[in-house]
Amino acid sequence: MMNYYFVYYTTKLNGETIHSERATRMCEPHEIREESFGINWQNLKGFYHKYGLVCGFNVWNTKKGQRINLFGKAFSDRKEWKHPSTGLTFEITYRIYEPNIQTILNWHEQSKAIQYLNERNLKIGA
Repeated sequence: MMNYYFVYYTTKLNGETIHSERATRMCEPHEIREESFGINWQNLKGFYHKYGLVCGFNVWNTKKGQRINLFGKAFSDRKEWKHPSTGLTFEITYRIYEPNIQTILNWHEQSKAIQYLNERNLKIGA
């Protein structure tokens, strides 16, 4: 059965949340994969390429090495030549949400919206 989910992308520095983003997704429960993984200097480039829009920091390549520019003034930048570990972790979690019908009708994938409504015996039309 198709469900509507809030997807939370959370970046933590030494266990403290420094950035969180929320998105929506409509999918089957077997498509859900909650993930949590550490970010190190070796996997940073691939991670940033995949999750750069929701991670809450920028990555700069300098002559000395990589530098992570954290958003916000409460945290200092992490530098590869000064910090042996980034101290960053990234989590993806899902929470079921029951949206209103207008949200479903405005969904960008028409086939999923129709499937969602049909599974709940909601018919629209004359």
